[in-house]
Amino acid sequence: MAEQGGLTEEQRARAALNRQRALKLREQKRKLSLDLKPDITLADPGASGGFVSTSHESPATDCQFKRPRCLQQEAPSKSKATRIEGSCQECLSDSAPLVANLFEAFNIKVCHVCRETRDEYELVSKTEAQMRYLVPDGTLRVLRYTEKANPRQSSWAPLKLYLVRDVRAKSHARFGGEKGLEAERAKREERKWSGALKRTQGAFARAP
Repeated sequence: MAEQGGLTEEQRARAALNRQRALKLREQKRKLSLDLKPDITLADPGASGGFVSTSHESPATDCQFKRPRCLQQEAPSKSKATRIEGSCQECLSDSAPLVANLFEAFNIKVCHVCRETRDEYELVSKTEAQMRYLVPDGTLRVLRYTEKANPRQSSWAPLKLYLVRDVRAKSHARFGGEKGLEAERAKREERKWSGALKRTQGAFARAP
């Protein structure tokens, strides 16, 4: 049966249902647009970038964008030698700068000139110490040493450096002075060549 406006009851019910669906769809779109909206609002044109954050988080402090003060400070220059008070124990000069690493590792006060002219203040690696002075591992373990970065690979263990004066003293005590060291070196050299000769002769003897 037709009612006012020329619409039947069924048509009015269908129109009301469509209107509800349209309103529901519009509300869903509005919520979706709010979820996707960036968390910024337009700000004073004079503000930096033209936008201001609406986040409820506390404003970032300077330390979040700047390096910590301890990192901003200039690193000590390696070229600046550590000043050690006192005089050189060799030349007795109290004005010449002393070698820092020798003082720090071995408590030796010697200037750079005296160090270069006296081999006892030379630093040697474990391999070189054993080749030159024939000292075993146990002897080196009781000696003082200083360290430096491994020249072959920086990630490897640091290289231990021993003072020639200390290594030489242990070697002379072990072999009876410089002459004893020379005699022991000659003996080991002869033993090495004798062993090589025997191996060579054995190889020829086994040959068909």
